[in-house]
Amino acid sequence: MLDVKPKGSGSSVEWRVQYMPGGQPDIIVKTISSTLLKAGLDSLKPRFGVP
Repeated sequence: MLDVKPKGSGSSVEWRVQYMPGGQPDIIVKTISSTLLKAGLDSLKPRFGVP
């Protein structure tokens, strides 16, 4: 789920995921998910700016 809310002169973004590890160790799935979410959120900065 991606949730964007007004915050001051900008916005606050919260991105939540639910995953099923499919037999993979939990730490690996969490690391991959965290890396993908960080990359996705970081890609918003150049497009929309950072206050």
